[in-house]
Amino acid sequence: WCHFSLPLVAVHDAARPFVEAAAIDACVAAASKDGAALLAIPARDTLKVSSDGVRASSTLDRNGVWAAQTPQVFDQKRLRASLERAARDHFEPTDEAGAWERYVGPVALVTGSALNFKITAPEDLELARALCAQRAVSAASKTPLPPLGDRGDA
Repeated sequence: WCHFSLPLVAVHDAARPFVEAAAIDACVAAASKDGAALLAIPARDTLKVSSDGVRASSTLDRNGVWAAQTPQVFDQKRLRASLERAARDHFEPTDEAGAWERYVGPVALVTGSALNFKITAPEDLELARALCAQRAVSAASKTPLPPLGDRGDA
C-alpha cells in the first residue's frame, strides 16, 4: 500500500488504453463527492444465465445492470480498510468496487464509453488496432498546414 497519504486513489486496468481524460476527471469528481465512483456503461446486450456453460436457462433483466470499467476512484483510507477486511474474510471481489460495496456501501456510477473496452482477447486487439488507425487518420486530417511562408510557396 501507499506509504503516503492521499485522499483518493484511482485503480485502472492497463488493458483499457482508450479511457478519456474527461472521464477520469468525472470519476474523480464523483468520488470526491460520494467517496467512491467508477466508470460503467449500461448493459446493452441480452444477458443469459447458464449453470452448465452449454445451455441458457434464463435471461437477466438488463434494466439497472451496468458493465463496470476503470478507472475506479475511492477514498483511500476506506478502500484500504475494505480490502483488508475482504482478505480477512477470504472474500475475493472481482474488482475493488466489490469490496467497497460489501463493506462500505454504494459506488457512484459515472457513464463511461464503449470505446473504453478491455483488451483481453485477440479480437479485442484487432479492434484496438483499428481504433488506433482510425484515430491516426483523423488526427492527420486535422493537422493544420504551416503558414504559407514556411511551406516554400512564393
